[in-house]
Amino acid sequence: MIGRSVHENVDLVLLGDVAKTILARAKERLACAGGKLKIDEAKENCANSLDQAILAGSCTLQDATTVKRELKKAALERHSELNPFD
Repeated sequence: MIGRSVHENVDLVLLGDVAKTILARAKERLACAGGKLKIDEAKENCANSLDQAILAGSCTLQDATTVKRELKKAALERHSELNPFD
């Protein structure tokens, strides 16, 4: 598991409801992803959801940045689970 700094933990605690929901759904999709294309698809869907939430005013830019950072870590972890020798 990849470690987090104190600031990253604070960002996660302060994450808004919409951003938490988007991150949770993206992590669920990643858990089901069976290959690189599905991982990339889950990341793209999450990015699209974040963009829509930002445009609607339901998500702050800081929340979006936090979600993208966490999603990147989750995608790397999932990729290493699927391909432990890469």
